[in-house]
Amino acid sequence: MPLADSLGLSLSNISNQVRQALFGFEAQRIQRGHDEIKVMVRYPLDDRSSINDIENLPINVANSANTIPLSELAQFRSATSPSAVYREDLRRNISVSADLNKEILDEKVLSRDLVVFLNDYFASQPNLSYELKGQAESEQEANAAFLLGFFLVILAIYALLAIPFKSFSQPFIVMSIIPLAIVGAIIGHIIMDLAFSMLSVMGILALTGIVVNDSLVLVDYINKQRRAGAPVKEAILTAGEVRFRPVMLTSLTTFFGLLPLMATTDTQSQALVPMAVSLGFGILFATVITLILIPVNYLIFHQIGLWWNKEESVMESEPGLADPT
Repeated sequence: MPLADSLGLSLSNISNQVRQALFGFEAQRIQRGHDEIKVMVRYPLDDRSSINDIENLPINVANSANTIPLSELAQFRSATSPSAVYREDLRRNISVSADLNKEILDEKVLSRDLVVFLNDYFASQPNLSYELKGQAESEQEANAAFLLGFFLVILAIYALLAIPFKSFSQPFIVMSIIPLAIVGAIIGHIIMDLAFSMLSVMGILALTGIVVNDSLVLVDYINKQRRAGAPVKEAILTAGEVRFRPVMLTSLTTFFGLLPLMATTDTQSQALVPMAVSLGFGILFATVITLILIPVNYLIFHQIGLWWNKEESVMESEPGLADPT
C-alpha cells in the first residue's frame, strides 16, 4: 500500500514482524543435559487468536518509535492456504500420487498419455514445471542402469572371447545367439503369463553370460578341427554331430533345475520367478537355435574372410595401388 511504501516498509519487513508476533522468534537457546531448549518470544494467546487481533497488530516503523496497525499497511483477503509448504531446490512443489490397478490400467500407456497432457498444459504456464517421480522415476533410473549394465556385459564378453580366439570376428559368431536368447526369455514370460519386471531384466543380464557357453563349445571345436587340417564344412558338420549331446544335456539340466522355481507357489519365492523364467526359457530357446545359427554364421564369416582376402590380394596386384615405398 502507498502508506507502507512511504514509510519504507517492505513486504518482507511486514511479513517478518507478523510472523514473529504470531509464531514467535528465537530469543535464546538453553542447554539442559543432552537436550537443547529454544526460547521463543511471541504475543500472548489472547492477542493473536482472532482476525481483529491480526488487523490491529502494531507494526514498527523503521527509525521511529511509532507503530501503525497492520490494517493500514496491508489489504486482507480470505483464502484457503495449504497446511504445509514443501520445497525442493528452493522451489515450491506439490506432490500428486495415485495407486493404479494394474489389472485394469496399462501403466505405460497411462504414463505416455499423462506426459502428453502435462506438456500441453504446462506449455501455457511458463512459471510452472513438472517432474515424474516415484515409480516412474525409479523405472527410468532402472532402465538407464540396465542399458549401461548390458553394454558393459557385452563388452566384457567380447574381450574375454577375443583374447583366447585371437580374432576380432569370431566373438561376434559366439555372441550372435544373445538376441535370440532374449527373444526366448520374452516368449517364456508369455507362456507363463508373467509381466516383465526388473527381476526379469536381471535374469536377461545373467542370461547373456550363460547362453554363450554352448556357442563357445561349438566354435572352439570347429577351430580345433580346422587346425587339424579338416575343411571348413567338414569341421562344422563334425562339430554339430560331436557336440550335440553335451550342448543339449547342459541346457536341459539347467532348464529342469530352474523348473521347480518357475512353478513354485510359495509367496516368498514368487519374486524370483521372473528371473528364473528369463534364464530357463532363454537358455532352452537359445540351445535349439545355437545348433543351427552358429554353424551358419561361422560359414558366413568364413566366406566374408575369403572375399576380403581376395579383394586385398587383387588391390595389391594392380599397378599403382601398391605401396610406393
